[in-house]
Amino acid sequence: MQMGEGAGGRFGISGFPTIKFFSKENKEGEAYNGGRSEEDFINYLNEKCGLNRVAGGSLSESAGRVEQLDLLAAKFTKSEDKTAVLEETVAATADMNKEAQYYTQSYEEVIEKDLNFVENRKFSRLTRMLEGV
Repeated sequence: MQMGEGAGGRFGISGFPTIKFFSKENKEGEAYNGGRSEEDFINYLNEKCGLNRVAGGSLSESAGRVEQLDLLAAKFTKSEDKTAVLEETVAATADMNKEAQYYTQSYEEVIEKDLNFVENRKFSRLTRMLEGV
């Protein structure tokens, strides 16, 4: 790929390959000085973009997981007072992203429908996720 002098000068590119990361906040770009393996690029982009991707573009096993909430989910599965754990989880997720709300929505469904836990798809998914906790 050929670049016009203007673009190279504008972004401080003096040699090739030069890799720069452009975020919404940084229109000048940030020089990438890390390794050149696929894993190095993926790790860098995951860190910069808040992603959890693996080679090939799939989500990693940690995507959408919050360690603090995983611990509360484990507590929920064993608790006799599930409503109390739900309240504790609601408080813990108040300032978190919308993905964290999955935990409270799952608890509410289990409490509301009084489902057999093994048959509850969301509960089963949480249980599988927590096998490593």
